[in-house]
Amino acid sequence: MSGFTATRRACWTGFVVQAIVNNVAPLLFIVFHTRFSLPVEQLGGLAALNFGVQLVTDFAAMHLVDRIGYRLPLVWAHLLSVADWCCWRYCLSCCRRRSSVWRSR
Repeated sequence: MSGFTATRRACWTGFVVQAIVNNVAPLLFIVFHTRFSLPVEQLGGLAALNFGVQLVTDFAAMHLVDRIGYRLPLVWAHLLSVADWCCWRYCLSCCRRRSSVWRSR
């Protein structure tokens, strides 16, 4: 790959992942509202908080990358994504074990 082709592909992949992450929660608002009895105001606050955190993170990352380069933050982003996925899988398995114990009683 010549030039910045790999970097461009990684950026576009990041944009797609970011779009998925930011659009999944609003798609589940009806589920959150019915199953967890969350009021619409809290759901709107959740969307606003998500948007605000995203803006702050984007501006902070922009300044950080200007200072230290893009490679180190990319490596950290991938490592933290894997750690997050592993934690999520562990939490799901713990919840499943506890729910099966509660159901057997």
